[in-house]
Amino acid sequence: ERDSASMPKVLWLSRASFCVYLVHHFFVMLLRTYLYRAYTWFCLLVIPAQAAVVLGASLLVYVILKKIPWVKDHLI
Repeated sequence: ERDSASMPKVLWLSRASFCVYLVHHFFVMLLRTYLYRAYTWFCLLVIPAQAAVVLGASLLVYVILKKIPWVKDHLI
């Protein structure tokens, strides 16, 4: 039986996934430009931290774009 409390979160993340897919590369390139030397430090910490930052920033873009009516209806 499915846990009904987690279903809205999963549905929200599912709806956000296409927007995350479209904008995540921008944030990856932005971080790579400014934190290039960080990759040579300790990659076991830097890469998961970068993934979390990129996911968070991409979800923030989704939240912002969802408030624009035309974009919400036609793009995401």
